[in-house]
Amino acid sequence: MGSAVTFAETEDETRAASTVLEASSFPPCFAADFAKQMDSLPDFSNVTASTTRLPALTVGDQSIGYRTTLKSRYTGIAVTTYSDVVFVRSGRGVAVVDAVASGTAFSNATRIRLATAVAGRLAAP
Repeated sequence: MGSAVTFAETEDETRAASTVLEASSFPPCFAADFAKQMDSLPDFSNVTASTTRLPALTVGDQSIGYRTTLKSRYTGIAVTTYSDVVFVRSGRGVAVVDAVASGTAFSNATRIRLATAVAGRLAAP
């Protein structure tokens, strides 16, 4: 699990970034890039990835989340990994909350709790 925050010069810049993240072309591009990165690691092979949009959250000014399901072989062993990434925009700030799990994906309740906590910190004075 992790998070990171970046601030833009203007709120319009963060709105523009959110528009890109909400585009229908984003999930397949994200999945392809994720698979390419994992496949380049020496112990991984047979990597496939698919990315789907997560249920909407009402945190920050805007938020969008995706789950990437990555299937691969790690040193010959079949592994399924779930990577949930939630982007939260609040004013000029954009936070990325990510949770990676093998075997069982993080629950919706955990995702909501984490994104809500980060959005609260992002909006704090």
